[in-house]
Amino acid sequence: MSEIIVRDGIPLEKGIVLTREFLDDNEELFTKYLNLWLLYPDIFLDTVQSVEDAKNFKLKPFQRIMLRASMRYRYHFLTATRATSKSFTAYLCALVRAVLLPNSSIMIASEVKGTVINIAKDKFAQFFRHWPLLEKELATR
Repeated sequence: MSEIIVRDGIPLEKGIVLTREFLDDNEELFTKYLNLWLLYPDIFLDTVQSVEDAKNFKLKPFQRIMLRASMRYRYHFLTATRATSKSFTAYLCALVRAVLLPNSSIMIASEVKGTVINIAKDKFAQFFRHWPLLEKELATR
């Protein structure tokens, strides 16, 4: 069992102290990863997914394309049949965008307020089962 490191009374769950020196020394590496993940959000999701879950759940090729198009283009159009996981992929893209682009505002619209809230709760519960690290990145009001 690993011991949780405490610094200034704050537990550091991941065991890494983020100092200015550490960030400055690794800025180029962080920039490369961020640029890669902005163009290929599916690779970011593959990176943060647990090995056990990756055996049971993988994004489909069309979901990867949808995620990439959503992150790369301001406007895009998709015509898809029922059961294409359009809501799943749209909400997932919004979550990844919020994680990779801090202080971004994400809006989800629906005809009925209760509908969008229930769908969002369901989708985010699914995301956190597959990518538990993302749950710590989301702050709601």
